Amino acid sequence: MHNIAKLYQECAVENYLGPARVIKQDVSENYLRIAVTGRQGAAETTARPLISISPPPAAGDEVLVIENNSGEFFVIGILSQAAPASGNVRLNMADGKFASIVSSENGQILNVYSHTHELLFEYDPASKKARIFSDAQHVVFEAPKGDMELNAAGNLRLKGHHVEITARSGIQLSAGKIVEALKSALLILPGKIDASALEVKVTARRAGVVLDEAVNTIKTAVHKIGTLKLLAGKIETTAATLIEKTKNSYRTMENLNQVKAGRMRMLINKTFHLKSKSSVIKAEDDVKVKGEKIHLG
Repeated sequence: MHNIAKLYQECAVENYLGPARVIKQDVSENYLRIAVTGRQGAAETTARPLISISPPPAAGDEVLVIENNSGEFFVIGILSQAAPASGNVRLNMADGKFASIVSSENGQILNVYSHTHELLFEYDPASKKARIFSDAQHVVFEAPKGDMELNAAGNLRLKGHHVEITARSGIQLSAGKIVEALKSALLILPGKIDASALEVKVTARRAGVVLDEAVNTIKTAVHKIGTLKLLAGKIETTAATLIEKTKNSYRTMENLNQVKAGRMRMLINKTFHLKSKSSVIKAEDDVKVKGEKIHLG
């Protein structure tokens, strides 16, 4: 930082020391565009703050500047701040932050700025919308000793390139909690996921499920499948009643096909055709064959 006394000694008598009006502030380059009002013609030039000034000069403010022998200008103080526009209000803080109320045809807007004139907060009463801004690459909300809640009477939206929710003990998502019969919930616990709903619908072009063990309890099930392929090492079916209806049924067994039943009845409308290399019919009691004609041999 420049030393003011040393800089003043370097300035010749003809070097400028006086008021200037701020035209524009460039925060990124840390310089001001000023008009030197104490000189004839009010020539425009640039100036840099020589010392920390709080609040920082803004457009329209009158500042005190000093010129060195190289023709460079430095701001050393604020003489007066610009009056806000009609209906506008500005409140400055000691650290350079400030709040402003800007009036327009659509109403008033409350803005809060940082000491570098970056917008931090905006509230528009007309749209009833409040917005928080941050140029930081990483924003963290922390409550290390308590809970944190986000409450909204309307919708709550989370938007981002990737949304991640992590919990140490569990995550619960629920809807319709007021009406218990219509409640839907998804509970994620370490090593366990519970889902409950009055209706669940899944739509996808392709789905894959890999399970070591599955237990299904279904009161009624209706499946509509275009083509079904089932590959299994062993299938066991236990049912009180089994009803199958097909137009055609084809079965191929390489080895044994065994049916064990208390009674067996086959009702065939047309022809019953049995073909085998050899046939054995064995009965403990009688064997009856009835027909108009019986051909043997």
